[in-house]
Amino acid sequence: YKYRLHYARDLVEHLGSRKYPPLDLIVSTAKNAEFNFFFAYVIPGAILIKLANKLGIYAYDTEEGEEKVTWTRIIKETFMISVVADLLFYGLHRAMHTPRFYLPFHKKHHEFKYSMALAHHYMEYKEALVFALPQALPPLILWGLTGKKMHILSMWIGVFYTQVNAIFGHAGWRVPFVPRWLPTFQPDYHDFHHVDYSVNFGAIYPLTDMLFGTYLKPRLDTNAPIPKDISYPKGFVWSK
Repeated sequence: YKYRLHYARDLVEHLGSRKYPPLDLIVSTAKNAEFNFFFAYVIPGAILIKLANKLGIYAYDTEEGEEKVTWTRIIKETFMISVVADLLFYGLHRAMHTPRFYLPFHKKHHEFKYSMALAHHYMEYKEALVFALPQALPPLILWGLTGKKMHILSMWIGVFYTQVNAIFGHAGWRVPFVPRWLPTFQPDYHDFHHVDYSVNFGAIYPLTDMLFGTYLKPRLDTNAPIPKDISYPKGFVWSK
């Protein structure tokens, strides 16, 4: 319990203490999240890549050409992909919080006041399709801007890196081996967005929100007492 994310009481007084989700909530969330993951990301992505290959469009570098494949190159490209992905995610996420899109697209994701890892992909299917774009477009955008294709390994590591950050940002757990000064892998960064919808719209780098004036570093309560009842009370998840 001590590694659960707890915020200063004045920030979450209206919600109460963070507790554990019950099994039925975990199962129902998993069903929706995994459906979105496979049918909005994995399968459409595989089909589009196959179609592009059939048309002779190769968006990624897969062999050593003029530029050698080195870990320095892979790390640099992965970082570039993650920055562009976070900027795209930020822009789309801010748009989802406008009156036009919030109810039909984004409200389901915000049924969670206190989130959990599986809630990362818990959303309307049509929203999942939209949020596949920040993952898919960065290598293509960088190809257009730099004239160089990103290596396919950079793409896959970028996918893994951004997904892990997003999972951390919904898990509701502090990670004891990640230092607080590190500008990534900070679970409270996006997690607090579910408490206060007006801040922390990015998924990876707090700098993204800092650039647009929407960053808030929430104060943590690292000495929260363990309550006798640690199950989810009514009200932590909005009724549908």
